[in-house]
Amino acid sequence: MASEQQPIVHSQFDFDNIVVGEAKITKTPYGTVNLFIPMKYSETGSEDDTRDIEIQPPRLTLANELVEWADKNSSKKSYYIDYTFTSESKPNKSKNFRNFVEQYENWCKNAIADHSEEWIGESLDRDLIDTVFSSCVRNNTNSLRTKVPMKFNQIKFDFVDVNDFYVNPSQMESGMEVLPKFKTNGIWKFGDKWGSSWNTTFVKVFQDMKNSD
Repeated sequence: MASEQQPIVHSQFDFDNIVVGEAKITKTPYGTVNLFIPMKYSETGSEDDTRDIEIQPPRLTLANELVEWADKNSSKKSYYIDYTFTSESKPNKSKNFRNFVEQYENWCKNAIADHSEEWIGESLDRDLIDTVFSSCVRNNTNSLRTKVPMKFNQIKFDFVDVNDFYVNPSQMESGMEVLPKFKTNGIWKFGDKWGSSWNTTFVKVFQDMKNSD
């Protein structure tokens, strides 16, 4: 059995290795055109040798607990988790990770500018893209907002403590120092907004949750 593929350490990520797939178009009953542009990572540059874009950041700090995201257009549950770009044990590395996220979003904006005519039949100015791009960075709290993967209304990521015991994600608390993993699937367009979201795929908290009071 092949070993599980390890995430890419953010400091070793090469933006030239991103492989952009074919845009997937959906139309709403209201005439709005939505897009999803899948992206993969290839260290060889070949489209036949790609992997998911899953990133290993440094230690970060939970900005909040698991938060339910109300969606008036859907009955499905959605959650998000915010992480501040801070860490008591690794302060410089956490700051550098914010630089990586901002660099990634700039790459996405440039890709939209380069391919918008192909994707939507209209060339978009780079300055306009800055105004319609939904950043995952929350400047007011110096944090990164991530989505939580769901399946059949159940949370689908592992949350473990310092001893690698599995913990219920509902036990997440603001201020916990954690080592997460993040995954992005590509660029999206919903209505007039563009963006690229990160999903939390794993979280390790540096506490003994099993024996804590």
